[in-house]
Amino acid sequence: MWPAVRVIIPVVLNISQLPVPDWGLRCPHCDMPLAGMPEHRCVHCGQPFSVSALLARKRPIPDLGLVCPECGYLLTGLTEERCPECGCPFSLRDILDEQSTLDFDDGPPVTEPADAHVRKRAPTFTGKERPLPQWGLECAACDHPLAGALADACPHCGEPFDLGRLPGSRDWVEVGEYLPAGMNVALAKGVLYQGQVPYLVVGSVRTGPLQSTGARYVRIPLVVPREFFFDALECLATAGMSTIGRSTGEWQCPDCEEQVPGNFETCWNCGAARLAI
Repeated sequence: MWPAVRVIIPVVLNISQLPVPDWGLRCPHCDMPLAGMPEHRCVHCGQPFSVSALLARKRPIPDLGLVCPECGYLLTGLTEERCPECGCPFSLRDILDEQSTLDFDDGPPVTEPADAHVRKRAPTFTGKERPLPQWGLECAACDHPLAGALADACPHCGEPFDLGRLPGSRDWVEVGEYLPAGMNVALAKGVLYQGQVPYLVVGSVRTGPLQSTGARYVRIPLVVPREFFFDALECLATAGMSTIGRSTGEWQCPDCEEQVPGNFETCWNCGAARLAI
């Protein structure tokens, strides 16, 4: 059951993840953009780079979900290393280094398409579409599906809802909890990639303070840009409905062994054709 409105918990990105996310970083040697690099070595000039070192120097501070170690104030957008809430100085490099030592349990390594995070088109949906499309959303009050609503109220019980709150204010928004029944993250990535919805696989979501004060981490692996949030819902819901009743289910690519949604005739990862059954 997916509520009509809920607050998305801020995602803390793993600074060691690959490919390098679109954080606006540039190679310190040749000044080329580093977004999408498959390793921590510039593909243009061949020189290695340290993501944590580059992030520590970048101002304003990028949207990484980092908070003041003293009071928990969000550090995004600050231009100096002093918390405006409590006045305490902090070392951004120390915070980044501490984060990089956390134990992110992301399972076995998975090769993502190098352009999975790239924006290839403009977003289509804004969340203001009425009647409301079939996105799998349900009323938080009565659990009735919201699809078909003509206004910002449940068509069954009249409870108002605000879809504008769903994406939150972060640059990248978690969508893993919106997967249709029977769809795993591997299949969802294929659906998003085919629908040209940018995505990243991340490490965890923070449910407590930093590690030094006993943080707890819960893995939520799939995020999309905020402006593509409703496009992601559309792609996932459409794929979920199109696979209902298919006896073949998902299939494994004969070339790269990637798991592919049952309604795909070619592999989303390498383009290989599905074998005839």
